Amino acid sequence: MKLVTLGCSWTYGIGVMYQEGDTKEDYEKYRADREGCYKYSFRGLLAEKYGWSHQNLSRGGSSNDKQFRRATEYFQEKPIEQTIVLWGITSTARTEVYSVREKKLRHWNYNSYYKDPKRFSLEKFTRTITPELYAQNFYDHDNEVKILTDRMLHWNLFFESLGITNYWFDTFNTHEYTQPIPRLLKGDLLSRLVESSDKDYHYNNWDPNDSRRIMKAQQLGIVNSHSQHPTQKGHRLISEIFVENFFSKGGF
Repeated sequence: MKLVTLGCSWTYGIGVMYQEGDTKEDYEKYRADREGCYKYSFRGLLAEKYGWSHQNLSRGGSSNDKQFRRATEYFQEKPIEQTIVLWGITSTARTEVYSVREKKLRHWNYNSYYKDPKRFSLEKFTRTITPELYAQNFYDHDNEVKILTDRMLHWNLFFESLGITNYWFDTFNTHEYTQPIPRLLKGDLLSRLVESSDKDYHYNNWDPNDSRRIMKAQQLGIVNSHSQHPTQKGHRLISEIFVENFFSKGGF
């Protein structure tokens, strides 16, 4: 049995090796450590618990567009071994665009302006178009959710046709999908972890002062204080959510 995971940093396991008292400098040294992110993340815990092999397609900061692209590239042929797909949906305010000048795909956050030239060079990419300007004219959250709904229903049919078991989850926002999505976990992970019904939407950059959910998660030790990513405790709780809702009755 192979577990295939898709999603953003919460699925990848960014920051999972955080220990209380670590400085920001120390944290940055291990935050994306590949081995640690697998071993202590919910995906690693699930693979270990059930003895599954594992293929991870998630990436830190990933957009839904990027995950749909990576899934399309990965599932070119029917898997040889029995497969389970666990797919996390992230913020609608993320996307990826192709830079004609740099000949590569670039990540875009609609509510973030890239000032760090090491991460993103507006000078190289374009002198006129910024994520904010694009968003003002072309980004609409409700429309993005409608597109998400259509894509998720399409992928459900694809997986069913190949005999692949798949499950969806909202990562830190509960989306109001335009149609019921079979095999979708009810309620996003963050809200489940802190037992909250708050409707604040996390677009990209956490501001603890604007999100009571993330503040509570920090107080409970579920996310770290440097980047608000799940700790080892948080990932253990997430793995338990999936076991209880998807795998407790051998749903694979």
